[in-house]
Amino acid sequence: MSLNRPKQSIPAEIMGDIMNAIRGQFYPDATAKQWMQESAFIRREFVLYLAAWLDKRGVTLKPARYKQILLERLNEIKTHGATDRIKYFPGYLKHVLQQHLKHHGEEYYNEGKNLRALTENALLAAGVTNPNRTAAPDPIRVLAEARRDLLTAKKPAKKSGQKNGSQLSLFQ
Repeated sequence: MSLNRPKQSIPAEIMGDIMNAIRGQFYPDATAKQWMQESAFIRREFVLYLAAWLDKRGVTLKPARYKQILLERLNEIKTHGATDRIKYFPGYLKHVLQQHLKHHGEEYYNEGKNLRALTENALLAAGVTNPNRTAAPDPIRVLAEARRDLLTAKKPAKKSGQKNGSQLSLFQ
């Protein structure tokens, strides 16, 4: 029996796979409330951080490679990290990724730069030189834009002590 459901977009698939891996490895006993409270930070500062880092440098990676980099960081944490001593685990995830990029960021930059050059050369060799062609959006750029949107989204204002137009002020 074949289901004809539309396939998830690559960015959503990457994000879902990584978030599920984090939940399964590090939050198996967490309540739904705890997971919801911490997952927004994890999504923004771990899953999407690498995409923003790459996009800022004008390079991209294949989605499978992007996912592999993040899953390898999770495996390192699971293997070598003393997760029981960490006070705020989402912050630790961000720290691990940032430290990793300090040491290996140039490798990813060169990998992405080479990927871009190879892609452009392959398109030229195939005779695709139309600058008006519509290409599928870069999944890494889509993830970077999602992080930008999350960072610029305004939090709703608290409704404490709002004055009603018919209520007089004490000091008038």
